Amino acid sequence: MGEMGEMGEILVGTASWADPSLIKTKRFYPKDASKPEPMLRYYAARFPMVEVDSSYYALPSSVNAQKWAKGETGVEKQGAECTFKPPP
Repeated sequence: MGEMGEMGEILVGTASWADPSLIKTKRFYPKDASKPEPMLRYYAARFPMVEVDSSYYALPSSVNAQKWAKGETGVEKQGAECTFKPPP
């Protein structure tokens, strides 16, 4: 066996930042974060990883794809990273 390499960084997030059950509890998001963009910024300020699972179900719109590619979603400004869930 070879030498043990340096451990990579582990980033933690939830399965879905817009999960209806998370929103319904009204315990996580503040009242002023009721639309997707403010919710995403709020989430990204608290978790270093944002999972984009909508890409599993369908290709994103060209507008959304361009926002993600250019880092214009607010996630990157909060210091979070994105991971995309590929289709099966």
